[in-house]
Amino acid sequence: MPVAGSGKRSAKRSCIDNQVDMATLGDAVGAAFSAAFVNAVKIVLESMGSHAEEKPLVRARGLRLKQVRERLGVSTNTVYRLADEGVLKRFKVRGDWRYTEESVQAYIDSQIEDR
Repeated sequence: MPVAGSGKRSAKRSCIDNQVDMATLGDAVGAAFSAAFVNAVKIVLESMGSHAEEKPLVRARGLRLKQVRERLGVSTNTVYRLADEGVLKRFKVRGDWRYTEESVQAYIDSQIEDR
């Protein structure tokens, strides 16, 4: 005579209970990780003190090499030389150099003679 609660039906119910328990555990781990991450970010920001407010993130597009060459009327090598000398500020976007508009304009302004 079969025992009550045994057999295929109870095995299936046990699997469903395990899935529910695993889902609950996953939610709890996810929540704990999120809370730990938020706390870690708060600690880093607090340790930075006022430094965190000094340099806000700015979305800079920058000028491509061709645009800088055309604005200055110079060769590619000259643009690279000016950047290497620190006259033109540059940064990389996905492996391509971009030059700040401010540094290009500052170079143009520095080359204008007062008459």
